[in-house]
Amino acid sequence: IIKLAQNISDEIAHLRAVCRDHTAQRNTIVIATSHTQARYFLPTIIKQFNDKHPAVDITLRHGVPRQLFDWVASGEATVAVTTETDQQDTKLVSFPCQRFRRVLIVPKRHPLLRLKKMTLQAIEPYALIMYESAFAIRHKILRTFHDAGLNPKFALSAIDADVIKSCVEHGLGVAVLSEAVFDAKRDTNLSAIPVDHLFEVSTTQLLVRRDRPLNRHHLDFIKVCVPRLSAIDN
Repeated sequence: IIKLAQNISDEIAHLRAVCRDHTAQRNTIVIATSHTQARYFLPTIIKQFNDKHPAVDITLRHGVPRQLFDWVASGEATVAVTTETDQQDTKLVSFPCQRFRRVLIVPKRHPLLRLKKMTLQAIEPYALIMYESAFAIRHKILRTFHDAGLNPKFALSAIDADVIKSCVEHGLGVAVLSEAVFDAKRDTNLSAIPVDHLFEVSTTQLLVRRDRPLNRHHLDFIKVCVPRLSAIDN
């Protein structure tokens, strides 16, 4: 009886905590994300959502992938938007939002622009500007080179696509990035070479905590990010 009573008491405490959290968060969405997603993917999404829910406060919280997972798992963030996933964390569930091809970013008039078809061997002599080691894409790109028996050089690492592009623009190296970060109208000193035949596509994911109650605003935000989820209300 004592054990059962303790379980009931624990469940009541949990329900109270859930209610407090639900009440406190009903008009707030905290999005854990990277600088790149905040700059290139989320503005359009947030604009669509804000048109429908202008009274909801939205906070963007930037971090590296491990931080994003932890913030959602702990309840510090409502959702995470990232190209990374943590398959080991059973507390989280992910939904694919959008897929982007990989491109090689080079300065204007770079020698690689004269090639008819890009190869890993052609890229290898040029120093790479990459995401920091906290990002899985860095390791995937390196594995692609290593599997081909190649050992590319490094110029530097960063956590922000805009910083990486700026370094490419200044002639420090070349970079493999998502096509989403390249804008021909703005990046006038850069060129993007399609390399989707060499590197896997980039998929932006939305992650939520599996057992966290989501209110109508949260669900509507998820629908904007992942419109294919027609059964989200269930």
